[in-house]
Amino acid sequence: SDLRQAKIDKLKKLKDLGINPYPSSFDKKNTVDQALNSLGKIVKIAGRLFSFREHGNIAFANLKDETGKIQIFFRKDLLEDDYKNIKLLDLGDFIGIEGEVVKTTSGEISVAPTSFILLTKSILPLPNEWFGLKDTELRYRQRYLDLMLNPEVRERFNI
Repeated sequence: SDLRQAKIDKLKKLKDLGINPYPSSFDKKNTVDQALNSLGKIVKIAGRLFSFREHGNIAFANLKDETGKIQIFFRKDLLEDDYKNIKLLDLGDFIGIEGEVVKTTSGEISVAPTSFILLTKSILPLPNEWFGLKDTELRYRQRYLDLMLNPEVRERFNI
């Protein structure tokens, strides 16, 4: 598909820039849930990108891990030269970020990263989170997608 090819092209560009799209480690210090309760503190979290919108010198993304979801508030003045690399991120990518937990003007708790690293480049497009997976056969064949998109299914595995 065209979306898959665009992701492959971004993967090639990352490699051309000398960026490893699959680094071997990231020293995560906090979970998303901990970050949500750490206003004004520096956190180091990792998770999967589930939305992304850019507005000039700022960009917003939603990042999820096993404990929850948080908004990421990318600012060009904080990231400097690394800001241009956010254009190489896609939905489904895993990233690690380090930055201060802030409250945006709209009142949403967010992380304003001073650095980020791509941990895993996603090649296949994710199903639309809003509509989810409705096809029962597909849900059973691609269980990883069902677990990713349906919190009630994921909750069954928690002890």
